[in-house]
Amino acid sequence: MATQGKNDYYMQLQTDKAELSSLSAFMPFRVQTKLMCREANALLKGGLNRTLGVPFGYKVKSPAKAARIHEKGFTLLELLVALAILSLVALTALNNNVNMVGNAEYLRDKTLAHWVAMNQAGQIRLDGRFVDSDGAEGVAIMAERRWSWRVTGQSTPDPDLQLVEIEVWPGPDRKGSRIVFLNMYLGRSSKF
Repeated sequence: MATQGKNDYYMQLQTDKAELSSLSAFMPFRVQTKLMCREANALLKGGLNRTLGVPFGYKVKSPAKAARIHEKGFTLLELLVALAILSLVALTALNNNVNMVGNAEYLRDKTLAHWVAMNQAGQIRLDGRFVDSDGAEGVAIMAERRWSWRVTGQSTPDPDLQLVEIEVWPGPDRKGSRIVFLNMYLGRSSKF
């Protein structure tokens, strides 16, 4: 009776397989693999394990599971590729940090030089007189650093208005290019 039940199970499996064989082109590989494993296990349970050359009681695993059993870690090539990608990302991040530090220093210098120029503009307005065309030069200290500056005045079509140009360089000796160039218009004070 037990053999009859196993044979019925095997026959049912064969009919299921025949019905699904027409759909096998549309079936995912995983479903096909499960059907093949179910069929092999039915053959083993039915006592046909000797014909297959498989030890009695052995359960057939799907190829995907069998392949995963042997993969327990990464290969050396995978580790080298991952390390190369990680090093490229780290170098890019380091390069960006270096650029950010350089930009921060430039912006700090530009801000301080602009403050020196604005201080000179404020001083000229407080003096209340036009700047000579020859201009004036000097050295200012801002944030414990020395900045050299030069102020020149130019006439405009309006005799009561003057264009004042203020230039600022880092250091006391105007070497290199100027950091800030500021224009302002200065008017004669009118008396009411």
